Amino acid sequence: MAKLKAPFFSFGASGRLGRALTVARRLTGPVWLLRGRPTDPKSTAQQQWRHMYQKAIALWHALSESETREWELLGTQHHMTGYAYFLSQALRPNPGLYLPLQGGIMTGDIDMDGHAITDLPLPVQEGDAARKGYVDDLEYTDADAVAAAEAAGLALASGKNIKLIANLTSDQTCSGLTAVLQAGETIFRTQVCYVKDDGKLWRAQSNAAATMPAVAMACAAILNADDWGEFLLIGFYREDSLLTFTLGDMLYVSDTVAGSFDNVLPDAGDFVQVLGKCLHDIHTVYFNPSLELVKTPA
Repeated sequence: MAKLKAPFFSFGASGRLGRALTVARRLTGPVWLLRGRPTDPKSTAQQQWRHMYQKAIALWHALSESETREWELLGTQHHMTGYAYFLSQALRPNPGLYLPLQGGIMTGDIDMDGHAITDLPLPVQEGDAARKGYVDDLEYTDADAVAAAEAAGLALASGKNIKLIANLTSDQTCSGLTAVLQAGETIFRTQVCYVKDDGKLWRAQSNAAATMPAVAMACAAILNADDWGEFLLIGFYREDSLLTFTLGDMLYVSDTVAGSFDNVLPDAGDFVQVLGKCLHDIHTVYFNPSLELVKTPA
């Protein structure tokens, strides 16, 4: 609604015409001005500063009475209230009173003075920081060292050993010498296998010489024929659900179930092959197959 005090185009005009024009009195006469409308683009920079203001105000209200009085005293030295002086220091660029809580780009180093940075997210980008636990869980491989070892072969210095872990603490784990080999049929973990004339591994059984001797144990299931998988050649294997023996038991290739082994000698007329012993606990076997076969009398 127009609120004019004189005819709009007269020299004595003043006031405003709706929200569009404002008439101002100047020494030279009236001046017609377009009324500007404030905009709020809500840019990223605006949002960051608004967030910082809110955080700074919350910090002010969290101060104790003694801290508030201290800021009031400091403010009087700058002809400001304590509240205004606190905000001026909290929102100033580095080195300010606080680091930005909304995020941004630092323009200098941060000295933690012996304090820790905690609760980091998992790294995604190449330059992201990582937690110690995340780094500890990584399997580190020195490509140059591996290449040098493969080129020169592995040689142990005098007094040095390759140590296997007999005290396996996790189910379905092994420690020893393994190889990736091709299966001729479906093979499940802990099943023992012989090498057929096709060069592939098949489940061993001691009731026939053609299916002996066992030379490897499957570390994990190989579900399809001709697939490749990891096999234990010598070492320790722990399996809590499939393997249960008495400590010290000798272990033999089974004559009744292909791929199985147990602590009972095969029947008469079958072949005896020692695979190893039950060591450390009732679910852990030491696999070290002998290639010597003994046929029991019929």
